[in-house]
Amino acid sequence: MQAHVTRQHFVGISRFPASGSHCVSDIDYFLLLMLKTKGVSKMQRLFSARSAEFADRQEKIIFDRGRVVLFTSVEMLSRVLIFLFGLIVLSLGIATVTHAGLGTGTVSSAAIVLSRQTGLSMGLFVFLTNVFFFVLQCLVDPKNLLIKAVKQLPVCAFFGAVFDVAMWLTSFMDPTNYGWAFMQVFLGTCLTGLGVSAMVFARLLVLPPEGFVIAVMHRFGGSFGTIRTTVDVFLVTVSVMMSLFFFGTVYGVREGTLISALFAGRMANGFLRRWGRLFPQHRPID
Repeated sequence: MQAHVTRQHFVGISRFPASGSHCVSDIDYFLLLMLKTKGVSKMQRLFSARSAEFADRQEKIIFDRGRVVLFTSVEMLSRVLIFLFGLIVLSLGIATVTHAGLGTGTVSSAAIVLSRQTGLSMGLFVFLTNVFFFVLQCLVDPKNLLIKAVKQLPVCAFFGAVFDVAMWLTSFMDPTNYGWAFMQVFLGTCLTGLGVSAMVFARLLVLPPEGFVIAVMHRFGGSFGTIRTTVDVFLVTVSVMMSLFFFGTVYGVREGTLISALFAGRMANGFLRRWGRLFPQHRPID
């Protein structure tokens, strides 16, 4: 018999839209509940061997669609490192596409227009774009706002700062012809796919654009891919409108934007399978 774990049992623990986790038996669930509610001594008398095993492993408890997922400390550390690696590589990928001069990624399409208009860094406007989607996410799903803010906004600020560093590191990339520019877009798209796959594989948290998509799915239904594509189209449309208003021409949205939007996700799927082979001990995800 499987135990269904509700959010009321463990307040404040993360919850993620992924599958493939392990359910727990009634005894395991009762043990975990007592450990979380500081009933260790009583449980040690009843299940001393089981309690010692859980205590020694120092496992972390994370929600997964109402079921309990157990990550050891070592596995949690590896997932954090994988997530940070993905965030950095994603920033380098978008920056590489941007410096090719054939457009930029969809997430940074509004940022590049506002950066050119104001003279401020693209990283700042990438952060503000994420804040905008965080607000939308909270409007759609107003539950646990403080938890969402603590989990997502610091990472968004870090992402914006890393993006500025990535733009500086890749500033030497200045293709001399269209062929080199196209190859640079392809390289940036590969890096974007690798970064996205690492962040998805880590399964620690989602950035606000994805969080907004998931919130819409939970409240109104629909598929992740369709809603995410709608978000990308919205960002590109807003970017085109702003660039026409500010400059009288389209800026920052070109064939590189289309290539990145069409192929980054497919590359991420391929990289995701390779992450699974590289870290087979990590539990499978969608």
